[in-house]
Order: sequence, then structure tokens, then C-alpha cells
Amino acid sequence: MWNFLRWGLVLAIIILSAMNASWIAPQPPGVLRLIDGSQGACPDRAAVQKAFSDGADFLVLFSQPNAECTFDMRYFPNRKFMAAGEAGAFTTEHPVPWRWTLAGARACYGDYFIQGWMGIVPESCRGKTMVVPLEGQLKLWGWPKRFMARMNAAGVKVILGEPGKGVSRPNQLPNVPRDFTGYLWVDDIAKIGPAIRG
Repeated sequence: MWNFLRWGLVLAIIILSAMNASWIAPQPPGVLRLIDGSQGACPDRAAVQKAFSDGADFLVLFSQPNAECTFDMRYFPNRKFMAAGEAGAFTTEHPVPWRWTLAGARACYGDYFIQGWMGIVPESCRGKTMVVPLEGQLKLWGWPKRFMARMNAAGVKVILGEPGKGVSRPNQLPNVPRDFTGYLWVDDIAKIGPAIRG
């Protein structure tokens, strides 16, 4: 009986490892995209133009309660913006297509940490946003390739780094896996953008 249980446990470990093995997963489609998180709650046109010229793919419009700020995105018709915070706290001349809250994005990370070993993408993640702390990426099941394949299939946007805890120095770049094809939160786009794009 003990031998049967022992071999059953070994087999379960092998199956679980295969389910979450990143090295045998195909390369997820897409490329690394940069989010400039260094802007204030109400950026001006010059700051936005500078951020994109330094290599940002997305710019964050921080939502803050009771903030009196209106940003006109018509000056940047081909640029991509997101709003991070409580919905409706930040107004723009046109709707921001990507809105998320830090609390919700962190909840998605925590729920996947608990359920991801079974290959499950939690409901709190599906079609939403997840933030992955730079120091917490290796805690995710299947990181990075199998994890990204699961997230892509479930319509989850994955951001590596978070406000105030993103990449701010070039010597942090080795902590970003080459196989990661999500969004990288950058706290200093002027330093990091050219280091990646160059």
C-alpha cells in the first residue's frame, strides 16, 4: 500500500511539473511593451510627448479621487493610454480603452498564485489586468512562457512591475525574462527606454 501511494505521489508531481513547465511551452506571441509610469496625475502635452519619444508604448493616466484634471488625447491620436485607479476619477476628451485598478490587478495575481498550479485562470483575472511584482514573478505557475500562454488565452493583460516599484535602472533589466511578452512598468522611461530600444 505504501509503495502504491509513493508512486502515485511521484506520478502526481511529474504531471504537475509538466503542466507548469515553461521550458516546453511554445513562445507566446507578441513583444515586450513599455508602460511609462513616471508621469504625474495630470501630465501636460510636453511631458507626454517626451515620454513617447523616450520609448514608451503606453502612458498611464493616474486616477485620483477628487482630482481636477482633464487630459485631451486628441493631440496624440496614434498613442495609447491607460487609466489606473478608480473608474471615473480621471476625465478625458475621449474614453480611455484600458482602465484598471491596482487593487483588482493585485487580487488577480494573488488568486492565480493559489489556483494556477492546476492550470486555472481565476475569474478575477479573465479579461482584466494583473500586476506582477518584480520580486514575485517566480512565484507564478508556468512563468514565463506557459503562464503568458494561459493569460493570453484568457484575455489577461499582464504588467511586470507596479507603481513606484517598476524598473528605474538599467541594471534591473536582467530581471525581465526574454520570453516575457507582456507590459513592463517603467518608473524612469528616459533611462530605460533607450536601453531597451537601443
